[in-house]
Amino acid sequence: MANESANLGITQIETMVDYLEAFGVEKYISFDMSLARGLDYYTGVIYEAVTEQSAPPADAAEKKEKSKKSSKNKKHDDEDASEYVGVGSIAAGGRYDGLVGMFLGTNSKGKKHPSIPCVGVSFGVERIFSLINQRQEQVKKIRPTSTQVYIMAFGGGQGWDGFLKERMTVASKLWAAGIECEYLYKAKANPRKQFDAAEKSGCPVGVILGKEEYPEGKIRIKMLGTGNEKDDGELIDAKDLVTVVKQKLESLKVDGMDDVTRLLSGL
Repeated sequence: MANESANLGITQIETMVDYLEAFGVEKYISFDMSLARGLDYYTGVIYEAVTEQSAPPADAAEKKEKSKKSSKNKKHDDEDASEYVGVGSIAAGGRYDGLVGMFLGTNSKGKKHPSIPCVGVSFGVERIFSLINQRQEQVKKIRPTSTQVYIMAFGGGQGWDGFLKERMTVASKLWAAGIECEYLYKAKANPRKQFDAAEKSGCPVGVILGKEEYPEGKIRIKMLGTGNEKDDGELIDAKDLVTVVKQKLESLKVDGMDDVTRLLSGL
């Protein structure tokens, strides 16, 4: 602590720890005096992000041998080592107050520009994909789009205009509530084509505006992809749309997480 630079560094880290405690994330932090970054422009704290899978698995040798035997039967020599090799850190960065100033030079009066405080992080994309690659069964369950709700309109006969404006109104309400939704942009969309589009998007919830029901302030909510075509869904008050849709989406989560979050959790 007699070293001025070391004293300053420890003081800054103590301040950082206070902030980490304020955010309630200190349990995710490990302080390592041996950590070093290869670039010399860092002027303060540095950090790396690691996961439970950053280190090689306990049965790494067994998996490596199995992978070698499997690769002999392939025509190419590329070997996927993601199952038995630890990927190390998946992100890293730190504080670099002097870096931006290096590129600013001097002002019109010949004075150096003041130091600009900066902090940043870079992600190891290939390393992250390597970890995800180990979870192929979960990857297969991920839907092709992020659409959560598909809005449809059912009706016909004289005076039926397809409820395009009404579908747009409902979409606007869901979007405003942070719910990702879609609808066919065709004015008079065939019911079968609407269901096909909803199935293609893979979204789990359908919002149906019926010709007779919607003018009376009613909307039908149907869970999609269940295979039960006889289920007409639940008829609700239009004013409760956002609340009910959120409840339906929440009920699809496992341990409070959606498919993507569950895939990435524990990385």
